[in-house]
Amino acid sequence: MDRNKLRQTLLSILEDETWEKFDNLTDETALREGLNLDSIDLASVMLEIQHRLDVEIASDELEKVVQVGDLLDLLQAKLDPPSQSKAA
Repeated sequence: MDRNKLRQTLLSILEDETWEKFDNLTDETALREGLNLDSIDLASVMLEIQHRLDVEIASDELEKVVQVGDLLDLLQAKLDPPSQSKAA
């Protein structure tokens, strides 16, 4: 999935789950402090991400996610696995 489309999906999920509008969502935005997400908000957002994008995110993977960019990188890796080279 294209990173911009993924960012828009994440933005939509964040706004739906928190009922807040996020105008300036950058890769450097901290999920907890920058978006004022508490543990319950973050859990709710992660569940909705998994539901909408049909991915599974393990708790050890989430521990490494601090900023929006980290989450986008993780999601891109799950949605666009490396393609296996095909012999011609």
